[in-house]
Amino acid sequence: MKPAGTYRFRRAIRPFSYTVAIAACGLGTVLALQQGYGNLWLALLIIGAGVLIQAAVNLINDHADLPVLESR
Repeated sequence: MKPAGTYRFRRAIRPFSYTVAIAACGLGTVLALQQGYGNLWLALLIIGAGVLIQAAVNLINDHADLPVLESR
């Protein structure tokens, strides 16, 4: 069994927060597609990039908090 203070990558990227990226990027792409702009592949690329950016921000946030978490 691992100690409670070990770092877990899956927990650090916080997959539950991806709904924010999917909703924000998805709404914009759906509205653009409804009005005849863009295409489906570009829409999927934008949503995928939004999810990757969300994961990166989560990791950056954990990296900044790591000294505080280790001192406990």
